Amino acid sequence: MEKDRSASEGPRIDGLNIHDYKLREYMCVFDRKVDIPNRLRTLTIGLQLYLKYGLSRDQFIEFHKNRQFIVKATMVSIITLLIFVELLVLYKLSLWTGRELNYGIGTYIGAAFTAWFIFYTIRTISKTIRANFIHINTALSSSRCLKRMQLSSVDDHSFFQDLAERVKEGDFDSISVDKKSTGVGSVEPDYGSALLKELATNSHTIKSERDDDNMLGNELIFGETISHRENDTASFTTFRHELLQISTRKNRFNGLPMSVVIDFFNIICCPACSDEVPQLSEIDFIRFLKVAFLGEEMEAKIKFHKNRIMITREIFHQFMSKSIHYLNLPQTGQSEEYISLLCDHFEGFEKEKTANNFRTEDNKRLDKLRNDYKTELQFLQFIQTAVKQ
Repeated sequence: MEKDRSASEGPRIDGLNIHDYKLREYMCVFDRKVDIPNRLRTLTIGLQLYLKYGLSRDQFIEFHKNRQFIVKATMVSIITLLIFVELLVLYKLSLWTGRELNYGIGTYIGAAFTAWFIFYTIRTISKTIRANFIHINTALSSSRCLKRMQLSSVDDHSFFQDLAERVKEGDFDSISVDKKSTGVGSVEPDYGSALLKELATNSHTIKSERDDDNMLGNELIFGETISHRENDTASFTTFRHELLQISTRKNRFNGLPMSVVIDFFNIICCPACSDEVPQLSEIDFIRFLKVAFLGEEMEAKIKFHKNRIMITREIFHQFMSKSIHYLNLPQTGQSEEYISLLCDHFEGFEKEKTANNFRTEDNKRLDKLRNDYKTELQFLQFIQTAVKQ
């Protein structure tokens, strides 16, 4: 019986299931004693619980938005009631009539104390709520911060101390995380210069080992790992080389420089961005650029790893806006062409539904994501430099 009840409660982290967490968030909104690291630790527990229950990060963020709305609406109602009571007391006292009043001194002291108490209560509660919300909102507004919280261990107190400082500064670029601590989510490979440097070191090591018969055993043990790294890096080098070639070719879709097109769409080929933006493999990304912009023949529609329709529509709508601005095109009559750009090349998009919802809900969302993942997106910036030279 106890086992069945425990199973029905669902996964727990630090003794909390998702229902306990939600209740705690509402109960602790007025807590003035919780410091920022512990507040962020609780937030991390909540995020990881949501993921364990099969819910998304967007739903976790939405819960906190709704919570803040409910708390603020409740506070407005309470404050309105308190102000109404004070006005009622003042009305009963009729201090403005000028007639002789029969109330004792205690009545006036009580009225003054009530007014002071209302003012003090409103100020204290508002300050507590504002302090509670401001750091949560800062953390929730950064995709990079959420990613680190998703991967962090809730027992890593040094991480939360560091994260608290990052939240205060609004700088999340260099947050350190033990990526093996929770197993929640996935860790994307780093294709930056560090990997290339490591590969060069490993290649030199392999060459030295091959000159030494005594190291043959080690070669057999590590050969598969090294070969895998070489293949990954060779594949990525080929990918970048192909992008460089594409960037110099003529855009047959709308004439926008292909380097600008690649720079705009690279966010859909960024593994680190996969929680927010649907992704294409390197092969499909190249295929999209060649078919949609260079006029090559399309064999079949391309499929995103995750079909997130709303943000995908938003990406293509913002690409239309960028093209209009860059090419000085008319503001009207352009959408059909860009709707076709999406629907003709990708699975899961119907023209009629896309046309009815072809708009941008949040003008700052993509810029914010690009800023959050600017380190991961830097691997394609060489294209812009190469084209300008």
